[in-house]
Amino acid sequence: MKKTTDFGHALQVFLTVHLPGTAGASPATIKSYRHSFIRFLEFMRAIHEISASDIRLSDLTFEHVKEFLAWLESCGNSASTRNQRQAAMLSFVRFLVYECPDYMEEYQRILSLPFKKCLRAEISYAKQDGIKAFLEQMDRGTREGLRDYVMFSLLYTTGLRVSELIGLRVKDVSALSVFL
Repeated sequence: MKKTTDFGHALQVFLTVHLPGTAGASPATIKSYRHSFIRFLEFMRAIHEISASDIRLSDLTFEHVKEFLAWLESCGNSASTRNQRQAAMLSFVRFLVYECPDYMEEYQRILSLPFKKCLRAEISYAKQDGIKAFLEQMDRGTREGLRDYVMFSLLYTTGLRVSELIGLRVKDVSALSVFL
C-alpha cells in the first residue's frame, strides 16, 4: 500500500477539517473547492504527468499554479470560473502557510497572483412597490399562499439565496411570527 504524500494529507485535512470546522465554510463552498482540486489533479496528470497519488507539496509551485489557471481558460472556463478555482487554491495556500511553512517563499509568490478581471453583469433589483404588490397578490388564507408569502418575504428581507432557503429549518428561524 502506498503511503499518502504530504500534499494528499494536507489537502485531506484542508477539505475535511479546516474548511468545515475552523473556517466554517458551507457545504457548497467545500464542494466547489473539492472540484477545483480535482481539476488541479487532472492538470498535473495531463500536463506534468504526475499522478494524484504522487503530488507533493513541493509540486505546488507558482509556475504550476499559473499554468493551471491558464490551462483552465484553454479548456473553455470563463474568467469567473478561473477566479473561483484560484480562490480555492489561494485558500489552501493560506492554510499551508501555518500548517506547513516549509515552502513559505513559494506560497508568497502564489498568493501574489492577481485575479483575472472579468465583466460583471449589472444586477437589477425589484423596487419596493413592486415587491409589495407581488406579496399582496398571495392568498395568505391558504396554507400554500401563506407558505409562499413567508418564503418570498424571507428571500426579500434577508437576501438569502434560494439554496439557503431550501436548507432552512424551523429551528433556524427565531422570529417567524414577524412575517405573519
